Amino acid sequence: LNQKVRIRGRSSILNSQRQKVKTETHMKKIMIIEDNKDLQQIYKHSFEKYGYEVILEGNGLEGITSVVDHMPDVILLDLMMPGMDGFGFLQKIKDTGGLSIPVIVCSNVSDVETISRATRSGATAVLLKVDYSGKQLVDKVTYLLNEFHKKSPKN
Repeated sequence: LNQKVRIRGRSSILNSQRQKVKTETHMKKIMIIEDNKDLQQIYKHSFEKYGYEVILEGNGLEGITSVVDHMPDVILLDLMMPGMDGFGFLQKIKDTGGLSIPVIVCSNVSDVETISRATRSGATAVLLKVDYSGKQLVDKVTYLLNEFHKKSPKN
């Protein structure tokens, strides 16, 4: 029975495996580190709608403990969170030798010193939450991710 199924359905099995691999290689993975559960769900819905796999974490410490396990393509990071804030997350990444993952800060804090501190700490870019929502945020993150990879040396 197994032989018949295998022979008869072989091309459809191979095609479905090819499609699965094709889909997996094009799906980008984003880790969203944000303590506001409502914003987490809004961001999650937006990124999933446009083909991203989404990992949600509630603060910097949770992000640190899972970033190596998940190895996202990009991290969207809030700055002001309980426990370990965004600056603590950036510092911890920097202290451990850094990762080749772009970290995009998305915060309500917009003063020059905070933005400067975030970029000095390793943030690829700093976005204001009020300036982006839904598809606009996805488009900006996708653009920044593509720019990051253009600038990164090829392995």
